Amino acid sequence: MNIKIKIFFAFIFISFIKLSTYAQGEINDQESKIFFQNYKTGALTITSNGFGGDFRFGKRINAFKKEILELGIDFPKHSKEARAESYYIPTTTFIYGKKNFVINFRTSYGREKEIYSKYDKGGIAIKLNYQIGGNIAILKPIYYQIVVAKNILTGTLEIEDLKFDGDLRQDIYGKSTFTMGLKEMSLNPGGFIKLGACFDYSPRANYINEVETGVIFDAYLSKLNIMASENKQFLFSFYLTYRVGKIVSARKMNLSKEREAELYGE
Repeated sequence: MNIKIKIFFAFIFISFIKLSTYAQGEINDQESKIFFQNYKTGALTITSNGFGGDFRFGKRINAFKKEILELGIDFPKHSKEARAESYYIPTTTFIYGKKNFVINFRTSYGREKEIYSKYDKGGIAIKLNYQIGGNIAILKPIYYQIVVAKNILTGTLEIEDLKFDGDLRQDIYGKSTFTMGLKEMSLNPGGFIKLGACFDYSPRANYINEVETGVIFDAYLSKLNIMASENKQFLFSFYLTYRVGKIVSARKMNLSKEREAELYGE
């Protein structure tokens, strides 16, 4: 199993152990009220094919449902990425066969529903959400320092900054500077669907501390050309997010009224 996948699932395991420590608590009258609230949060995410972050804004529909707007950025990677060591400079590494560095911008709209509220001191609120949105992937070409000629008599090398062209005879000296290729960037737009489950374990009612996990399905207009081969147009990934934030425009609501809102709406 790929080491990144092992780390990903280890993170999930540790996070849920941490959540379980908050699952029990004493009943507290002050904590047995909920907030009729909007919120704003920021998050860091790891996925089965990269990492990223987002800002999310939630606007209440009723006591248990919210509209959510999310703005995010991530850095997708290819499953075949592997670092190689330079023959000429052993301390220098590069990803062999990588053609483009990708930055992916996301914007999405969705709904969130709280299916279990925090009634206990130190309890957990459980929420489900779905989002539909658009992507804009920016692809920046990657350049390598390629040995194009050798002088056996003097031991000197002639090196040029070139792209990887799939020719196994290319003799790679090392990686070029990141700024090379900035003028050749291209766009690959697309869309995505995101399904998630959130576990809010914050001990304070006006703050949010969540672990969120779920799946993302991405579709681009063309293949996302990260590597020289085996690129895909449609991507499926798992994600795990740690989210923090604050309640805004909040007002408390008695438990009995909360039940009324759940059954009959506002």
